[in-house]
Amino acid sequence: MNDSTNLMAATLLPPDPAEIAGLRRRRIIAHLIDAAIVILIGAILAIPATLLGVLSFGLLAGPMALLLALVPLLYHAFLVSGDKRGTFGHRFADIKVETLDGRAANLIQAGAHWILFYVTVAFTWGLVLVWSFFNPRKRLLHDVLTGLTVRRRNGGGA
Repeated sequence: MNDSTNLMAATLLPPDPAEIAGLRRRRIIAHLIDAAIVILIGAILAIPATLLGVLSFGLLAGPMALLLALVPLLYHAFLVSGDKRGTFGHRFADIKVETLDGRAANLIQAGAHWILFYVTVAFTWGLVLVWSFFNPRKRLLHDVLTGLTVRRRNGGGA
């Protein structure tokens, strides 16, 4: 099979039920775990950022705030585009994020995936999450827009 055949099969053929079993619940669990981790990382990094802001008489407060705001984006982008294909929450929930043809997402895709999730949720007040009920692969709008898919890590075999 060539790449175009694999891509067509990944988008048009019905999904393997084992790959998407409990996917919505697992995504919610993963998101909650990741939120807790990012809050913890942000709280730890806020201490030296605050000290630098005070020591610089406020001159570094703006740049430090910007760097702290980038923590969630960098966390998601680097972990999703890595070899494990998912954040720590994804790994705990036994799911992975990958391209439709089974490759790891690149850094730009993973970053765009995170940004589009929050943009689409914010502009639709969360109603965009209903999208997964009408998609046979339980993909969300930000998955479709970035060409990524989320599936069970072990194909449901655990």
